[in-house]
Amino acid sequence: YHLADISTPNLMMPYRYRNATNTYTPFYQYGYPDYPSGALRTSARSLSRWLSRFTNFGALDRTRILKRATVEEIRRPQIPGNWWQGLIWYYRAHHGEQLIGHNGSDYGVNTSMFVESQGRHPRGVIMLGNRYFYSGDAWHAKVDIEDRLFTGA
Repeated sequence: YHLADISTPNLMMPYRYRNATNTYTPFYQYGYPDYPSGALRTSARSLSRWLSRFTNFGALDRTRILKRATVEEIRRPQIPGNWWQGLIWYYRAHHGEQLIGHNGSDYGVNTSMFVESQGRHPRGVIMLGNRYFYSGDAWHAKVDIEDRLFTGA
């Protein structure tokens, strides 16, 4: 969460896309005190190991970091109805599959992490981007990439 804990060569630069000039401008590094709700800095590899543990109800490679009951409570819908929100995680439909995960964005960054909520070997997708893309062509490209990763197309 803290920039001081990360070596600069390994840190992704967030960018702003400017339609008028078709250019990317760096935001440079920034931070603000909202952790743990945002500004987590991690690698795709580390995040995928965490997702594997979450998918496996708190354990991976014989190492348990969360009790199974804790993960079940995190997954349990806290607000039933049309909005299936667990603790941080939420459910959404995707081509007949039910996914659970979370996404977010901030200046120059966009993240998405979802996993199939059912099945013996659920598939998960993590996308980390260094551009805000919750609109326009960039949004559609992100959705298309995520769709292809989940369906294997």
